[in-house]
Amino acid sequence: MLDRELPPRAPGSFRVEVSYAPVNPSDLIPISGAYAHRISLPAVAGYEGVGRVVEAPEALSHMVGRRVLPLRGEGTWQTYVDCPAHHAVEVPDTIPDIVAVSTQLNLLRLSR
Repeated sequence: MLDRELPPRAPGSFRVEVSYAPVNPSDLIPISGAYAHRISLPAVAGYEGVGRVVEAPEALSHMVGRRVLPLRGEGTWQTYVDCPAHHAVEVPDTIPDIVAVSTQLNLLRLSR
């Protein structure tokens, strides 16, 4: 584990406090160096996760505290991840984290 200072949040993005990030086989491939042509190591692994918005653009401040899937938020194996606000999918509190993240790959396919 490495503690580091968070960079400023990019305009138009959410900062999400990750509560659950599964280990998916696609997460392990970059760690092995197999995607060296696409990913520069060292890097934080993880493509899927769920968490609560802790920072948001002023126009979307009503989203602070809400659970989201941070689509296009790479490096989900960390405490905080930033993602473009328009790629965050709100998750009802009635859906457990483990169920919510299992839908993420399908949502990514639909968002392309």
